Amino acid sequence: MGRNWILIISLFIVGCFGKSSNHIDDLIPRDSFKSILIDIEKQQEWSKPEIDSLKQINQDSLLLNSILVNYNLSVSTYEKTLLFYIDRPEEMLRLLNEVKDSLSS
Repeated sequence: MGRNWILIISLFIVGCFGKSSNHIDDLIPRDSFKSILIDIEKQQEWSKPEIDSLKQINQDSLLLNSILVNYNLSVSTYEKTLLFYIDRPEEMLRLLNEVKDSLSS
């Protein structure tokens, strides 16, 4: 999976916050979250890599926001879902492997 800047930045930002809430109803459904991650990866493949890392971070943020708008979701819901999976590393790895497999085919 090439450069995963959005995921890395999201993990970094989410890591600065406390534990995730236990409200599963507030989370993005697994299949939708997987589709979002696939869309992020596809968009990253199409975008040109930038040398300026600050510019890249801004572009990644815009990319994430545009994808979430397509799913009618907020960044906070995305972050809560990401925290949920960070707290469950085995499930996160399964999900990322499914994303990788989807992109390979």
